[in-house]
Amino acid sequence: MTDVSHSNPHELDGELGDDWEDEDREWIVPFDRLDDDALRALVRRLIEVDWGAWRRDDLDRVCAQLGWAWYSDQPDYEPPSWSEFPYVHRFVDAGQPLGLVTVYAAKVDPDQFHELEVTVASDGELFEEVQAWREICPLVEEILGPVTMWGGPGPWALWRRATTTLVVHLAGDQTRLEVWRGDRADHTTAQDPWRAAASADLPPAEPTGPVTWDTFQEELARALEKLTEDAPCFPARFILHLQSGRDPRRLVQAWNEGADLRIEATGLFNDPTLADTDRLAALGWHSNSGMWQRRFPGAMDSAEEDAATAAHMLVSALQMLQVGPAELTYDGTLTHREGQLHLDLPRLGIARGDAQT
Repeated sequence: MTDVSHSNPHELDGELGDDWEDEDREWIVPFDRLDDDALRALVRRLIEVDWGAWRRDDLDRVCAQLGWAWYSDQPDYEPPSWSEFPYVHRFVDAGQPLGLVTVYAAKVDPDQFHELEVTVASDGELFEEVQAWREICPLVEEILGPVTMWGGPGPWALWRRATTTLVVHLAGDQTRLEVWRGDRADHTTAQDPWRAAASADLPPAEPTGPVTWDTFQEELARALEKLTEDAPCFPARFILHLQSGRDPRRLVQAWNEGADLRIEATGLFNDPTLADTDRLAALGWHSNSGMWQRRFPGAMDSAEEDAATAAHMLVSALQMLQVGPAELTYDGTLTHREGQLHLDLPRLGIARGDAQT
């Protein structure tokens, strides 16, 4: 039986819904993947349906327009109403089982929903789910055109439309097709550790307020962790530069090579007089003809630990370069089959500059 989590990675207004007990899951049946034609048909109907004001009383009408009917494999099981069981339903679509359908509403206003998601692939090993996500994104692009924005954790692919936003999200052992209320996209993705798009599709990145080394290192570790996990799923390569806004030669870098994470204290090569070689070695840096670097082999599988170590080393190198947190800026790129995109780390709290290409 598929163990399906109802947790939402884009929590907007506090915790959504109650925790599920095992007996609550008995009506969920195993589900593999929608076939390509069914997926294309589902996407078309999701963009054509009238979502109204995204109020609870719109849900029954939306489900009827989509042609969804309640499904349970338990005899004489009465389908719950939205008010009794407001967040998760199981449907068939034209007689065929449809993935778990989850609806998210704001806790402060349970009648206002802001997201509906459909599990379109699940119950697979990680490699199989990554492959499913890779295959599903181009199918959605056939209908919606080029992806507006990529991001993580996940990763996810996002298409911004006039009144809605559609997302294909790799969430653990599931791939989900998500529909968001149109005005939530920027706010929702701003809570994620990374996103990438053409510069015109990214909101401005300005400092969020005073930044301390502790908070910066924590957010940097989170961003590196998710980039290291997500980039190989495309596959893609990211590169991140952190530098002084007053002197861009005082910089450090991080990037991935496949499943490996690499970091470099480039500024200490530019000005070797600032390098405390004993401290650098104690921190784990290795010198290659004066270029201080560190490789974390297979970091995709140990991303949390390796990213935390890398973030600490990068911050220590910036301090050695006499860069203060108030003057920090960053830029970066993500390169994959769509070309080169600008990298945005919305939680980092520092200004984003133009990517060095």
